[in-house]
Amino acid sequence: MMSDASLEQSLKLLREEAGMVCHSASSHVIIVFGASGDLAKKKIYPTLWWLFRDKLLPSNTHFIGYSRSNLTVDNLRSNAMPYLNAKDSESTQLDEFFKRNSYVQGSYDKPEDFIRLNKFIVDNFSACSNRLFYLAIPPSQFISVATNLKAHCTAESDGLWNRLIVEKPFGKDLDSSEVLAKHLSSLFSEDQIYRIDHYLGKEMVQNVVVLRFANRVFSPLWNRDNIANVVVTFKENFGTEGRGGYFDEFGIIRDVMQNHLLQILCLIAMERPISMEANDIRDEKVKVLRCMRPLSLDDVVVGQYVADPENGKPGYLDDPTVPAGSITPTYAVAALYVDNERWQGVPFIVRAGKALNEKKCEVRIQFKDVIADILPSGAVHRNELVLRVQPNEAVYMKLMTKRPGMGFGAEETELDLTYNRRFTDLKLPDAYERLLLDVLVGSQINFVRTDELREAWRVFTPALHALESQRVAPHPYPYGVRNGPPQADEFMRRLGFTFSGQYFYPHGGSGAGPVKHNLFSAATIITSTMEVIVLRANDGRVIESFTGVSADSTIDDLKQLFAQRQPKYYPDRQSFRKEKTARSLPGNSKLGELAGSAKSLSVYFKDLGPQIGWTTVFVAEYTGPLIVYLLFYLRPAIVYGPEAGKAPMHWIVKAAAACWIGHYAKRLLETVFVHRFSHGTMPWRNLFKNCSYYWGFAAFVAYFVNHPLYTAPADSQAIAALVTFVFCQLGNLSCHVALRNLRPPGTRVRKIPRPTANPFTWLFGLVSCPNYTYEFGSWLSFTVATQCLPAGLFTLAGAYQMTVWALGKHRNYRREFASDYPRGRRAIFPFVL
Repeated sequence: MMSDASLEQSLKLLREEAGMVCHSASSHVIIVFGASGDLAKKKIYPTLWWLFRDKLLPSNTHFIGYSRSNLTVDNLRSNAMPYLNAKDSESTQLDEFFKRNSYVQGSYDKPEDFIRLNKFIVDNFSACSNRLFYLAIPPSQFISVATNLKAHCTAESDGLWNRLIVEKPFGKDLDSSEVLAKHLSSLFSEDQIYRIDHYLGKEMVQNVVVLRFANRVFSPLWNRDNIANVVVTFKENFGTEGRGGYFDEFGIIRDVMQNHLLQILCLIAMERPISMEANDIRDEKVKVLRCMRPLSLDDVVVGQYVADPENGKPGYLDDPTVPAGSITPTYAVAALYVDNERWQGVPFIVRAGKALNEKKCEVRIQFKDVIADILPSGAVHRNELVLRVQPNEAVYMKLMTKRPGMGFGAEETELDLTYNRRFTDLKLPDAYERLLLDVLVGSQINFVRTDELREAWRVFTPALHALESQRVAPHPYPYGVRNGPPQADEFMRRLGFTFSGQYFYPHGGSGAGPVKHNLFSAATIITSTMEVIVLRANDGRVIESFTGVSADSTIDDLKQLFAQRQPKYYPDRQSFRKEKTARSLPGNSKLGELAGSAKSLSVYFKDLGPQIGWTTVFVAEYTGPLIVYLLFYLRPAIVYGPEAGKAPMHWIVKAAAACWIGHYAKRLLETVFVHRFSHGTMPWRNLFKNCSYYWGFAAFVAYFVNHPLYTAPADSQAIAALVTFVFCQLGNLSCHVALRNLRPPGTRVRKIPRPTANPFTWLFGLVSCPNYTYEFGSWLSFTVATQCLPAGLFTLAGAYQMTVWALGKHRNYRREFASDYPRGRRAIFPFVL
C-alpha cells in the first residue's frame, strides 16, 4: 500500500503539471448532462470527487447535474457512492464536495429549460464563470442540446471560456458523423470541442509517443523491413450483462475498434511530429488515417458469444435486452493497412471482444524472423515489443537468450518495465482524471479532432454497411474462450501472426509456465507448447484452434479440449486424422511428434456420430439370440402350430439347444467379466446392424433345427461334432482370458499375444487370432452335429467376417511390433491364411 508521504509526493507532481488550472482564480462550473445515467454515476462523478479530494481542481469550482429525471443532490450522492471509493477518514471532504453540487431538472430540447439553467448558474455562481459542459447523453440528443447551449447557456464575457465534452459514439457511420460534426462546428470552434476517448488518457497509450521518439534504438526498426505485424487487442471477460439494448445498436466495431483501438494504432504508426503541441500530434495521426485503406469484408472476421452451460454463462442472445435473432457482433478482428513508405504491406491487426477469458488491452509489435538462423529449426522465436495498457501497466521486449547450461540452446526471456515494480509508491491518475484536467487546462492533445473522426469513419463505414446490408451472420464462440471464434485464429495465422506458446511472462499473462534449468546439461526441462488447428474433414474449414497446447499432449487430450469447446462432440464421438481420408490417429499419439519440427499442427476432424458402449452392444447382440432360440425351442406350438408341442424331441435337438444357449451365455459372461475393450464405444447405428445379423440368424437356424419335421444325422456324427464344439468353446474362452491378461485395467496397452501354460493357448504360436479359429471350429462342429443348412450359412458368414477382422489385426500387429512379431504366424488358419 502507498504511504501517505508517497501519495502526497505523487499528488504534488500532478499539481505542478496541472498548475495552470489548480491555481486559477476564476470561477468554474462543470455541468453534467445525463447526470442520472450510468456513465455519470460510475465515471464522471467519481472522477470529479477524486480531483476535488486531491486538490487538483481550482478552488472555486462547482458542479451541476442536469437530466430529465426528478432527482436531488442526495440522489446523485447515493447513486455514485458505490463507485467513489471514499474512505471513512474522507467523510468531511466528501460532504464538502457534495455541498458544491447542485441539480437542475430539465428537458434536452426546450429552450426555456436552458434559459432556466443559465439563470441558475448566474444567480448562484455569477455570470463570470468558465463553463464546462459534459454531454454524457445519447448521440440522438447532441444536436438539440448543443443548439440550446450555444443560444442560451454560454459565458459571454471576455476572458471566459466555454468547453464542450462529447462522449462517444460520435455517430454510427461516416454520414451520421458528418451531420453531427458540421452541426457542432457551426456552433462551437474546434478548440472548444473535446471528443473524449478515455483510452487516450491511459498511461501506456500516452507512453507510446515517448517510447517511440525518445529511444533511438527503435528508430531504425520501426518499419516494414523489420516488423511483421502489429496486433492491438481489447478483451473483456464479461458479456452485456443486461445492457444489451444499448450495445446491440452499435456492436463491438463501433463501440471499441473504430475509436479506442484505432487511436492506439495511429500513435504506433505515425511519423515524428514537429513538436508535442496538440495539433502537431493530431496532424500526424490524420496522415496515418488518410493512408489507410477502407476496410472490406475480406479483411474482417466477426463473432458472437454463445452460452457455456458447463460454467453457467449465458449467450448474447440469452440477454433479455437483446433483440431476438440479433446478428450484432460481440467480437471482431480486422486487418488494416497503412499504404505509405514505412508500413506498406504490414498488417495492423485490431481485435476486440466481449465474454472472453480475461480483461486485457495491449499492443503487440511482432518483428520478422531472424535471417539465416544458425540455431536448430524452431529454436528461435520472433522478438516482440509488448505494451500492456491494462491491467498492470507494463512494457516488455521478448528476446532470445542463451539457455543456462553447457550447450547453446536458446530461450525466450524479456527486458521488462512493469510500472508497479519500477515506479513503486506512485499514484497513476485515472484516464478520466487526466482528460478532465486536460479540458480544464485547455489541452487538446488527447482528444479527437474533426478531421480525425472523419477519416476514422471513412475506414470503417464500408465494412459496417456491408455487414448490415448483407446480414452477415457472426461466427459463434463459447463464453470464456481465448480469442473468439476459431476462424479468428485462422485469419490471424494467414496474416503472418505466429504464436510460439513457449514464453512465460513472470509478471502476468499466460505461457508454458516457469522454466526449470539443469546447469550441467545441454537440455532444459521444459514442456514446449504449440498451436493445434482443427479442420472439418468434409470441407477443410477451420472449426477450432487451440494455442498453448503442450507438445506432450496426446490425441486423447485433444479430444478432451475439443469437447470442452464443443460439448456436443464428446471424446468417443471424435476422430482425428492427419489427412481428410486417412485413418484415425491413435489416442496415445503425441501432438509434438505428429507436428515434427513445426510450431503448429493441423488435424482433420470427423464426427463419428452418436456413440454407444461396446458392452451395451454386445449384451444386446447376445441376449437376442438366447431369447429367440429359446422361443422356438420351448414354445414350438407358437411357431409351428398346436400339434408341434406334443411331438417328441430328438436328443440332438436338445443338445443343439444346450450348445447354442451355452455359447451365448458364455459370451454374455465374457462381455461383463473378461473383455477389456480398446475402444469404449461404437456408432449407435451399428447396434441395429449387428442385432439384425445375430437375431436374424438365430431365428433362421432355430426354425429349422427345432422344426417338427427336422431329421437328425447319425448319432456317431453328432457325438463327434458336439465333443469338438465343446473343445473349441474351451479354446475360445482360454484365448479371451489370455488376451485380457495382456492389457492392464483402464489402459489401451497392446502387447504381442503368446502361448501360456494353458494348452488351449498354444495356437497363438501359429495364428494371430486363435479365438476366431476356435469360434469358426465351434460353428463348423455345430453345423455337422445338426446337419442343418441354415447353420452352415451362419458358419460361412461368420467365417468371412472373422477372417476380415483377423487379417486386419494381423496387419496391425506386424506394423506395430515390426521385427519383434513372430514371422511364421498366420492370421486365422494355421499355415494357410
